[in-house]
Amino acid sequence: MKVNVEISLYVLSDTYKDKVMQFLVDISQRKEIQITFTDMSTQLRGEYTDIMSILTNQLKEVIEQEKVVVLIKMTNTHHDFKKN
Repeated sequence: MKVNVEISLYVLSDTYKDKVMQFLVDISQRKEIQITFTDMSTQLRGEYTDIMSILTNQLKEVIEQEKVVVLIKMTNTHHDFKKN
């Protein structure tokens, strides 16, 4: 099943920029999903199981090291994210 996911990661430490950038670099290396970066969030498109597996593994690393707030929205209506 194809899904669109919007995720915002807020690391609650002085090193938040480095942690967020590392998270984005790590997920952007995954070829099985499509990723769009915006100023406010990161949007992922792909198969539900692929996205959930990636988020589970990558968020676990951050959550084990830092205090964080993670906002995730998901829809199974598969629309393209295009800038106008």
